[in-house]
Amino acid sequence: MQYTVSELSELTGLSKRTLRYYDDIGLFKARRIKENDYRVYQSEDLDTLSIIMLLRRLDFPLSKIQQVLAQNTNTQQLLAEQKRQLLEKQQEIQSLIQWINKIEQEEVMMPDKEKFEVFKQKEITDNREQYGEEVIERYGEEALDKAEHHLSHLSELEYEQAQQQEQIIKEKLNQLLEHNQIDVQGSDAEAVFNAHRQWLKLMSGQYSEGYHQAMAELYITDDRFKKYYDDLVGKQDAAECLSQIIKAYTE
Repeated sequence: MQYTVSELSELTGLSKRTLRYYDDIGLFKARRIKENDYRVYQSEDLDTLSIIMLLRRLDFPLSKIQQVLAQNTNTQQLLAEQKRQLLEKQQEIQSLIQWINKIEQEEVMMPDKEKFEVFKQKEITDNREQYGEEVIERYGEEALDKAEHHLSHLSELEYEQAQQQEQIIKEKLNQLLEHNQIDVQGSDAEAVFNAHRQWLKLMSGQYSEGYHQAMAELYITDDRFKKYYDDLVGKQDAAECLSQIIKAYTE
């Protein structure tokens, strides 16, 4: 049976963008129809895709999956090892569930440090689900892995500092948007830029003007990022205003 990109997307739940990206990087190559150069897939291709999807669910980087497929690694042996690790995680999860049950029954209070670790893991999971695909396409799997590693090692103090910077961004953007015309060279705009730069350093562990400019572009081209800042400030055009300010100070 033959599948188009749209049909395979519907069948597997992978987005069409992801399938095209996998094709472009050579991870899961589509066949081409000579008459129109459309991408198509055959039923026998689905075995490979199922392995790719499974390994992605197991948090394998795309580069590692390519290596596994290219070297014809013993799939059964690889999956057996992953199964062993999952069983270990299952035990850990069961312990966490028991702990949660105790907390719900007010038998024990989770220490603040443990709460923070749970919170960070949730942030990492949520961020990957919402923005991971976009980040991987723009900056690569390694960049996302580095960002997640940095966030997992973020201290409570660093997180509090990042929250303080975000509050400054919220307040100053709100003030700026009260006016009909945005003064990107004014003191409020400068405060927004400095706060966002510091927030970026704290939350990503890296900084360059080019990286900052790329983020500014995302805030106006990606609806998810745009919605985040518009909702944060409580006003439309907040993300666009932030983007203008960043570009004014980095270009």
